[in-house]
Amino acid sequence: MEHYDVAYTNNEERVLALESLNDYLIRETLENDMMIPCDACNMTALCESSGKECSAFRNWASTGDYEAETLQKHLRLPRS
Repeated sequence: MEHYDVAYTNNEERVLALESLNDYLIRETLENDMMIPCDACNMTALCESSGKECSAFRNWASTGDYEAETLQKHLRLPRS
């Protein structure tokens, strides 16, 4: 199999390179993220059972950050 993203001599080298890159990206992201907004929210059980997400959770999931005033705001089902 040929991979065109970077020149590797074999698939194992490609897997190792991508795994180390993923580990770096995950570590970098997690170090800078705020805590999940659901931990301090009293609507957690309701959101879990209904499948709805608030603006704070959507922002946190995509950027790792949210504003406190977005907690419990604009509840809706996630887009698919």
